[in-house]
Amino acid sequence: MGMRQRLRYRFDNLMSRGVGAQILLLAIVSAVLVLITTIAVIAFDVVPTNDSKEPYSFGRIVWKSLMHMVDAGTLGGDPEGWTFLFIMLFVTIGGLFVLSALIGRSSQYAYFASQHAIIASLIAVLARARARAATMGVRRRVAISSAMNNSHRADGASVAQ
Repeated sequence: MGMRQRLRYRFDNLMSRGVGAQILLLAIVSAVLVLITTIAVIAFDVVPTNDSKEPYSFGRIVWKSLMHMVDAGTLGGDPEGWTFLFIMLFVTIGGLFVLSALIGRSSQYAYFASQHAIIASLIAVLARARARAATMGVRRRVAISSAMNNSHRADGASVAQ
């Protein structure tokens, strides 16, 4: 079995574990995307500076990358050079894909949860109806049995009705 088949098998297993595993995978993809962006900013030497002309720390660059990934509108406030803007555009587009996948998964989960609630309420209604029918069946059998007992005498002769 090749490496590609193994990765595909593991990916399929992860996807079959449910919504929680898929959201965890999206969180990992987000973290990797932010780290790649942060490393690219440092590698291309386009680290932004604050008001006192000091370069941002690693944590601040991670935060800025995360904010670009989560909110596409933050791209407008960057006065840095073109290289920095293209790197931030990369993380913004990546964030759009990750967040759209997250929204799709959560809405699918909400849809299935609502379908589950509808099915559960239908099952409850059917169970109550069955219990009523069973109760009515017992009452009918008791009524028929008592009518049959009243129609027979103690000596076994039937009473004319």
